[in-house]
Amino acid sequence: MNKKDLILITVLLAAAGILAVFFFLKPDPSGPVRAAVARVDGKIIGIWDLETDHEEDIKTVYGYNHLSVRNGAVRITEADCPDSLCVYQGEISEKDGIIVCLPHHLVVEIAGDEKNAGSGPGGSRDTIDAVTG
Repeated sequence: MNKKDLILITVLLAAAGILAVFFFLKPDPSGPVRAAVARVDGKIIGIWDLETDHEEDIKTVYGYNHLSVRNGAVRITEADCPDSLCVYQGEISEKDGIIVCLPHHLVVEIAGDEKNAGSGPGGSRDTIDAVTG
């Protein structure tokens, strides 16, 4: 092998390495959607895509909560429960985040990323079937 052959092999290996990195690091467009999931008494009452800003009034037989999705995070901004602790819990945007309003039997959590799909109260889910909003 001469010097030109070694340069050609090196260039080809470098190009293959760069393509492999892009192939393996490319996000999967068919992957699960990150979403806020709200449950009352363990039953899903709403799913909202975290990539779309949204306001939602949650009215149940237990009371009223106002949910706000902004900049990839979700929070309860208003509630008519006696202590409003759900309002003071702040926003959640990560898989371990959860907001609970005990008087209203409401649980809001993040679902959809691979590490969180199927976790949390109210049962397990492997994927999110629908995103409303």
